[in-house]
Amino acid sequence: MKRYFYLQLKRGLRVFPFILFTALIILVSVVTIFLAIQSKLQNSEENKRFKIAITGDLDDKYSQLGVAVLQNFDDTRFAIDLVELTTAEAETQLKKGQISAYVVLPENFIERALAGDVDKVTYVTSASSQTVVSMFKNEFTALITDMVVNSEKGTYGISAAVKDNGLSGSGKYMDELSMDYVDLIFSRSKIMTVEQLGISQGVSITEYYVCGMTVFLLMLLGITFVTVCVSSDLSLNRLLVSKGTSTLAQTIGEFAAHYLILSLLISVMTAVGSVALAIMGKGDLLLANFTDLLPLFARVFIILLMLSGFNMLVFELSGNVVSAVLFHFFIGLGLCYISGSFYPIYSLPLPLQKLSHFLPTGLAREYLEGYFVGDSNYTQLAGILIFAVVFFAATLLIRSAKIKNRRWHYAKTA
Repeated sequence: MKRYFYLQLKRGLRVFPFILFTALIILVSVVTIFLAIQSKLQNSEENKRFKIAITGDLDDKYSQLGVAVLQNFDDTRFAIDLVELTTAEAETQLKKGQISAYVVLPENFIERALAGDVDKVTYVTSASSQTVVSMFKNEFTALITDMVVNSEKGTYGISAAVKDNGLSGSGKYMDELSMDYVDLIFSRSKIMTVEQLGISQGVSITEYYVCGMTVFLLMLLGITFVTVCVSSDLSLNRLLVSKGTSTLAQTIGEFAAHYLILSLLISVMTAVGSVALAIMGKGDLLLANFTDLLPLFARVFIILLMLSGFNMLVFELSGNVVSAVLFHFFIGLGLCYISGSFYPIYSLPLPLQKLSHFLPTGLAREYLEGYFVGDSNYTQLAGILIFAVVFFAATLLIRSAKIKNRRWHYAKTA
């Protein structure tokens, strides 16, 4: 068995440069897809800040103070950029899509509000901005109507109550209540608890796609071995069986050689990627986190056990190189799609979401996600190892059946 293992290993290493070249092309393609997805996510409406213009009467010191407070103290500053423009500038930039909306403050708005007369505020947005931008409209409207108006009623109400009861110091009570209202307005976010659940197992959208694209890449790498592993001629296998090397020993030797070469391929690709990051000036970041990344690499090499068995099974079922490439590609693509490698798992139909937990690619993705959330994922680990054994056993059975049927055919002919 050792000699057969060394033979397979030597055979694989002989064509390793060609395998590596093809794998690097696949790597560049997958990374390009990942960067495109990242760019789309970063530029999506849900993940970018919105620019809202404030126009109208901005010469008043109270108006300037109010805008400054919103820009520096209110929670809306984390999602919205407020800029001061003239009405004409705001209209032009809105038409060009440079701002999402603009607000027109009436003349003497703050002074009239302090006197108890709150004028209407005009909010202008484009017809297409009806999603997240509308959230600001609701926020701003609620701030004016529910908070400003009602707090003003309360402030003037306490003044009237003091005077109606013949008491003095109404101004003091009005100031104290006004400050209480201000504190309440700026602390309104504390009335709720925000918890980011993530996509799957609590990982962020970026971490989710890193795991999904990694599984997809590992699946595609199996295609690079078709010229080495696919063969319709079993003469050597039959000869080895007749010489005492069992089918089990042959399969173990091929599996071990395939796993080692596949692991070497991943290691070399990681080194190439590290050099590429160093050229781009990001090598220090990788080196600083290398120790922390070791558990992630360990998870990848465990997944390779399962994928090595999967590759061997597909190659054993295929009759030639062309069918092996097509068979492997479409099965891998289908499994990755159903497992949520290309789209967040929640976007798939509920039956597929449940099914993905039992698929090899789904288990692999969830096992990688465990690294980012600090979960050992023993359930996924057990599932991956079970699939590895099942794939290996199925390959062994098919190989044995092929050899026995051929031997039976020759015996019958003789």
